[in-house]
Amino acid sequence: GKIKNLFPEGSLNPLSRLVLVNAVYFKGTWQEQFNKDMTSDSDFTKPGGEKVKVKMMAAPGVRQAAYLENDELQALRLPYKGAGLSMLVLLPREGKSLADTEKLLTGEKLESIRKSLEQQKVKVFLPKFAFSSGFTLNGSLSDLGMPAAFTEAADFSGMDGTDKLYIQKAFHKAFVEVNEE
Repeated sequence: GKIKNLFPEGSLNPLSRLVLVNAVYFKGTWQEQFNKDMTSDSDFTKPGGEKVKVKMMAAPGVRQAAYLENDELQALRLPYKGAGLSMLVLLPREGKSLADTEKLLTGEKLESIRKSLEQQKVKVFLPKFAFSSGFTLNGSLSDLGMPAAFTEAADFSGMDGTDKLYIQKAFHKAFVEVNEE
């Protein structure tokens, strides 16, 4: 029930026969949870510079965490219990914008940040938030090497024995909620 309206209004029609869908649901529990009693209203600066009040979670005292700080950003890895998964949080440095940070983020740069994290004592504050996003992936998947799948040149004959199927739309939708747990 977290991912709603997977197909945008009008995206399918009576001739639709094949749609590629990706929906992800992950419910992780922090390895070190935030204390609900320490969550309070605090200022948060939006990308345009406007300050708004948000519910800011706080971890009691200091904790050991994988952390990196450089001229461009601060990075923090917050691990989940089990399975070796974690959230990597990036915060632009004072005077830098979110757009500045986004421009830096290539796969190689992200991997470099991840490998440069070092265990340090840090104070952790993180806003509670939830959002949903959805994308049509036709262009991206075509660019990654499967353009024929979206044309009548597609070969999905293994599915129905004909050469009439091709992918009309490819959708991805995600729901993210970050809270004390």
